Amino acid sequence: MKTFFTGLILLILFTTGCENGENTINPSEVGFVMKMNNQTVINFSDIDHYDFSTHMVYLKHDFFYFQNDELHDMDEFTVYADGEKIYTGHTFPGYYSYMPKGTVIQCNPNFYSDYVVHIGFINIIDTLGNPTPDPRGDPRIVAALKRFNQYHEGLKGEIRSVTYMNQYRVKFEFTLINEDSFNYYYLDPDKMGADLFHYFTNGLHIRDEATHKSYSHKMKVESPESYKTWKKEWLSLIKSGETKTLTITYDRFEVVPPGIYTARFNFPGLHWVDKQALKQDQGRIWLGKISFQKEIIVQ
Repeated sequence: MKTFFTGLILLILFTTGCENGENTINPSEVGFVMKMNNQTVINFSDIDHYDFSTHMVYLKHDFFYFQNDELHDMDEFTVYADGEKIYTGHTFPGYYSYMPKGTVIQCNPNFYSDYVVHIGFINIIDTLGNPTPDPRGDPRIVAALKRFNQYHEGLKGEIRSVTYMNQYRVKFEFTLINEDSFNYYYLDPDKMGADLFHYFTNGLHIRDEATHKSYSHKMKVESPESYKTWKKEWLSLIKSGETKTLTITYDRFEVVPPGIYTARFNFPGLHWVDKQALKQDQGRIWLGKISFQKEIIVQ
């Protein structure tokens, strides 16, 4: 109700500004807006909330635009915040052999439910070692979302430690941090088992930045019945303001020579959850993934 009245007040203000001859933007383009081919496909009135940890737009209704069979090429989309152009990106069909860079929306297939639009980012390092800038975190987008109470922090994560118990056995500790106002259900490796958990993530990777060589686990991954399969028994709750420490022990990790490395980990969430199941008794199911890294020393 608060969002409705905020939107109504803004519409009145913008309309009044137009009547007074002021240079204002179209009332339908306030807040977060996405356009394709100069057509608005998402505006503030379509959005339930935006998870900034995963850059996933949760919509009030199912949205089939990115399932359109006509999106075969690298079609361009543009994101605006309160009428100001922030960045452009491309749709990325799953069958496409070319890997784009920058902001992308995967389609054909879309691995998320139809009420979610995931804005991804592919970071390409150029020949000088410079990464592609990620424009999704622009503060103007944050301000536009907060105008309609649509901004949410989502989850954050940090690597605490990577401990070698012997040459092949690695103990990996990390924390999950919930600074959002939502409580979230997350995939718990202890409840579902490490083998099944690693169906949803590649797990811990240790990278030598000088040689670009990476080391990883050799565990046997367990697959669910289908990519849409999930059980509430796999999930644990992290409440708003809470921090949790999780541990994964790898019994078969590649041998890593002594040195300085970057440890990387993608913490996964579910992808395909029906909208009516998204809200559980104590919180929401967290979708997507977050990445974190830490410099470590292997002795």
